[in-house]
Amino acid sequence: MPNIEEQNLTEFLLEVKAKMANITTSENYEINDINQYVLKNSGKFIRSKIIYLYGSEIGVTKHKLIELASAAELIHLSTLIHDDIIDEADLRRDMPTVVKKWGIKKAILYGDFLYTKTFQGLNSLDNTAIADVLINCAEALIEGEFNQLKIKDNCTSVSYTHLRAHETREERGLR
Repeated sequence: MPNIEEQNLTEFLLEVKAKMANITTSENYEINDINQYVLKNSGKFIRSKIIYLYGSEIGVTKHKLIELASAAELIHLSTLIHDDIIDEADLRRDMPTVVKKWGIKKAILYGDFLYTKTFQGLNSLDNTAIADVLINCAEALIEGEFNQLKIKDNCTSVSYTHLRAHETREERGLR
């Protein structure tokens, strides 16, 4: 039987997922189709768990934690979609990527859509410092992708594959 803290975290994650669905709802049915596909396969929510655990300890309200966690997850999803485009990936989490399923143009637009909806959702926090941090993170991610493209253009496919494997290990803390 889960303890009260596990129940609170589970409830929090369900609220984050609902907020993400709410933020990304569109009048465009194709965007909503992609939303349903992406959000049903959206991962482990590690960023949200960290935000919840840390934010709860320092007294941040649950409402603000949900807003921040949903923004962090949406930025993460948009970077994954763009990363799949750049890497020409066919699968993500054992499912066809957005680019594989809907094509490059819609994948780019959908990734951009997630970015804009994220920042629109952050307006409710009335905290420009949080938006500034997330914008700086997004800029760093984009600059990193440009650097990766430059390296990829100058490498053989074998050395590029080795570099991506090394990056993946570092991202997972495996070194």
